[in-house]
Amino acid sequence: MSLRLVPSSEGTASPGRARTGQPWTDADYEALLDGCRRGTDLTSLSDELGRSVVAVLDRARRMLPVEERGLPRDRALPRLRELLQQDPDYDWDAAMRASPPPRPVEHPVYVRRGLAGLQPEELLAIAEVLVLEPRGGADVRRKVLDAVRAEGLTTALARRVGDLLVRDAQGPEPYDDPWPPWADHGPSDPPWAWDDPGLDEELPPTR
Repeated sequence: MSLRLVPSSEGTASPGRARTGQPWTDADYEALLDGCRRGTDLTSLSDELGRSVVAVLDRARRMLPVEERGLPRDRALPRLRELLQQDPDYDWDAAMRASPPPRPVEHPVYVRRGLAGLQPEELLAIAEVLVLEPRGGADVRRKVLDAVRAEGLTTALARRVGDLLVRDAQGPEPYDDPWPPWADHGPSDPPWAWDDPGLDEELPPTR
């Protein structure tokens, strides 16, 4: 059995990656700018700097003015070349130290639609029309008057059109409503007729 020795690649670095992971120095940035001025292609520039292609593109993008750093990565190097042609003394260091403006604070806007979006006066105006001149169908009328009740505007509506009209339009009150059926019974009214088959005799009048 023979053994075949394979040369180890440990200690060697692939072209363009010899300095991957090392901090960038001013000399590196100057070399990048010099390559841009000379029109060096990206692959050759990557090899000269000992960096990966992606690292070179990212650094070129960081050297752009702060408002242009959102450019796609592949447009960073051509844009840096344009800036150097327009201004040979382009201050890349000041551009890198500039901070982007803070993001605007967004306040969510909640929009209430339908009956819930009406102002009290608007809701009362619609309810008044439906009570005095019923229109739009019973379902629409009921929804509007239920909204009046839910908003606590029943008294205000009653002042406009009268208690009896509002009560007739709203229909039977719930059990805990402030208008129980006996609330309007006065001392001068006839006694209640208790027609309960379970009672042997009529209850005495209430005083």
